[in-house]
Amino acid sequence: MIETITRQEFEAVLTPENIRPLQLLYLALAAGPTIFALVILYIYFYPTPGGETNLMFIDVVSIIHLIEGLIAFPLTAWLYQQCFRDNKIGALLRSSVPRTDAAPLYLLKVFRFAGLVRFIPLISATFLGLTATLVAIQGGIIQQHPIYWLNLLSTIIFIPYVLLNIPTAESLGREFREKVLYDV
Repeated sequence: MIETITRQEFEAVLTPENIRPLQLLYLALAAGPTIFALVILYIYFYPTPGGETNLMFIDVVSIIHLIEGLIAFPLTAWLYQQCFRDNKIGALLRSSVPRTDAAPLYLLKVFRFAGLVRFIPLISATFLGLTATLVAIQGGIIQQHPIYWLNLLSTIIFIPYVLLNIPTAESLGREFREKVLYDV
C-alpha cells in the first residue's frame, strides 16, 4: 500500500545507479527531435532539386500541428497528474509488488512511466512540426513563405522542456513528497 512507503525508503533508492537510466531516457527523448531539426537545417542550407510541394498541404499540416500543440501542452500536465492518483499508484503497488524492500524501487518505476507519459503528446506535436518544416523546405515553399518556420516552435519548446525536467534525486524526492505523501 502506498502509505507504507516512507520518504526515507523512497529517497534510499534515489541512487545514481537508479537515476542515471532515467536521465539517459530524457536525454534520448530530446536527442530525437534535435537530430531531426539539424537534418532539416542541413537540407535548408544544402538543398537538392526536388518537386514542388502543394502549399495547401503545408497549410493543412501546419494547422493540424498548431491544434495538436495547443492540446498537447495542457494534456501533458493532466496525464502526468493522472499517473499519481493515489488509487492508481496503490493498485499498482498492491498488484505488482508485495510489501518488501522492492516497493520503493517499483515506485521509482512509476515516476519513470509518468515522465514518459508526460512527453508523449509533446513529442507527437514536435515531430509533426518538424515534418511540416521539412516538407516546406523540400518543396521550396519556405523560401517564399518563411512563416512556416513557426512549425519549429514546438521543437524549440520541447527540447528545453525535456532538458529542464531531467530527474535528479532532489527533484524525485520533491515529487514523491508532493505527489505521494500529500495525495495530490
